[in-house]
Amino acid sequence: MLMYNNVNEAPIGQFYVYDFEAHENPQGPKCCQNSPLIAFGKEGEESGYGRAPKLSQSYFVGSCNDWLVYGLIVISDDLYGGYMLDALTAMGYVMCGSFWICKLLKGHKVHWAESLTTSRSSSSMSGPECCENPPVISSGAEAGELLQIASLNAYVSGNPGSKSAVIFVSDVFGYEAPKLRQLADKVASAGYYAVVPDFFHGDPLASFSDSENWLKKHSPVQAAEFAKPVIQALKEKGITKIGAAGFCWGAKVVVELAKNAEIQVAALLHPSRVTLDDIKGVKIPIGIFGAEIDQRSPPELIKEFEAALVANEVNHFVKIYPGAAHGWTCRYNDEDEAAVKRAREAHQDLVDWFQKSF
Repeated sequence: MLMYNNVNEAPIGQFYVYDFEAHENPQGPKCCQNSPLIAFGKEGEESGYGRAPKLSQSYFVGSCNDWLVYGLIVISDDLYGGYMLDALTAMGYVMCGSFWICKLLKGHKVHWAESLTTSRSSSSMSGPECCENPPVISSGAEAGELLQIASLNAYVSGNPGSKSAVIFVSDVFGYEAPKLRQLADKVASAGYYAVVPDFFHGDPLASFSDSENWLKKHSPVQAAEFAKPVIQALKEKGITKIGAAGFCWGAKVVVELAKNAEIQVAALLHPSRVTLDDIKGVKIPIGIFGAEIDQRSPPELIKEFEAALVANEVNHFVKIYPGAAHGWTCRYNDEDEAAVKRAREAHQDLVDWFQKSF
């Protein structure tokens, strides 16, 4: 059996989760010093720690430069040690130069929520899910262009002569994320002018370890103020109907705009930091796209949101996507057919929601 002290030594591809006894790891955080280890090896192969269960395979793509927090989607709710019983998720912690340490499942199949490509660390910002699977920043697959709107850099797509626009408010990884831009292209192809502003002014979250300081500089409420000049600039272009779609961190921005009726239609996708009181303050049409596996906005909270909208007689669309994890609409692995299918389903629902509500 192979075991790696550094994730960069590990091959990209399958790995297996072993049902280990706890091992001391003095380099790890206190909460994980007695956690089991993750090992890499072949299914069923004997090791000094036991035999790999037959159905404990997974996939990993990534690199490690900092403390990382990965989400493991759990196929069974039989969690090792009763860890996080309120959500079918186990958290794996990784540190460069140390062993993988994790609260594991006991002999059940798990897999990464998505492929992982850059580092981040646990923090109190919004929970680790918000920073799982950061996008690979690349270009070349987008149909739009870059320009400035109200002094903000922005990616725009679609017909600038359209009378309807949709503002996309990114998650913490910023407006350069290719899948976010490609979703903007899809919405634009339905006849809208899609705008993806850089509300972070060139400073997206680079490391989850610095998230607390980063969030102080980039609060969603502040970003909602930055959005107002963008909305005004669009109106000056002759656009009469403006909607907004917010992803994770961006959902809080959009709900702030919705509460003040700065926009005509809202969409929140795997929202973070959005409260029931926020939803109760919304009177415009609002769509809420929830994941079945999401600690930040679990299905129970999404259902509370829906009940509040029904009680207030607000036009709404609420859907919880089976098997989906936080971030599934814009941070998914193209090689994972199920993940692609779930994302495309949500993308089409988003287009349909705007077409129905404008």
